[in-house]
Amino acid sequence: MKSLSGMLGAMLLIFTPAVGRNSGNGRLVCQGEYSYAGSEPAKQANQRKLDSWRMYALPDGSYQVEVELATKPGIPQIVEHHFFTSDFQPKGFTFLVPAAPPDDEKPVQLDCDYEPTQIHCRASFNGTASSATLAQKMPYVFMPNAEAPVFDMAWFFQMLVSQAKRSVGAKTPVAVVSLEDGETPDSIALKGDETEQVEYLGQEKIQVLEQSIVAHKFRTVDSEESQDFWLSPSGLLLQMQMGDGKIILSNYQGQPLK
Repeated sequence: MKSLSGMLGAMLLIFTPAVGRNSGNGRLVCQGEYSYAGSEPAKQANQRKLDSWRMYALPDGSYQVEVELATKPGIPQIVEHHFFTSDFQPKGFTFLVPAAPPDDEKPVQLDCDYEPTQIHCRASFNGTASSATLAQKMPYVFMPNAEAPVFDMAWFFQMLVSQAKRSVGAKTPVAVVSLEDGETPDSIALKGDETEQVEYLGQEKIQVLEQSIVAHKFRTVDSEESQDFWLSPSGLLLQMQMGDGKIILSNYQGQPLK
């Protein structure tokens, strides 16, 4: 019998981004897509779509982002949701794989609440329920599986860098919390023994979707290879430079990015 964290890791390796569900009580604010592109100009035309997403404003002033995930034929659909506070700070996460015939696999669901001094997660797997809580002060980010660290890379890194202090030269340590197997079968545990240092480099004008935008620039400074990030004034990830490639906001509809 597979463990929950092991099964999630396997799914992250075989699934490719795209189809979700509509928010029941929110107002659509914006929607878009992220894509991966090579750094060289000749490779720009060969973009690979990573996801499609929709952001909703909820009645309490918070936000919900629905990331659309597409699966290979015959693979159950995956639903992913990210929740943010009114000032666009991480608030929670939901991951769901519905039951899928003909194998009658039971649904898998993972829900996490990001609180100021702790993270609490609940999981349903193999027909059993489990929960775990870890004392952890913000800022922190949740990495569902250490071997395949994110479900949707663009939104994971948005949450990582958006919590950094916006004072030029300031370096903010952001804890990374990951999911692992608990002490009993089908149970979960949370671990928080890694930290990313995020440095704020100031503002920089970049071109996004044929628009000139003055973006906030950040850099991870203690990784094996540093990565640069540009966020819009409202906190939306516009671009991420990673080695020989980059993640870009390749489609957008909604409120002005400026």
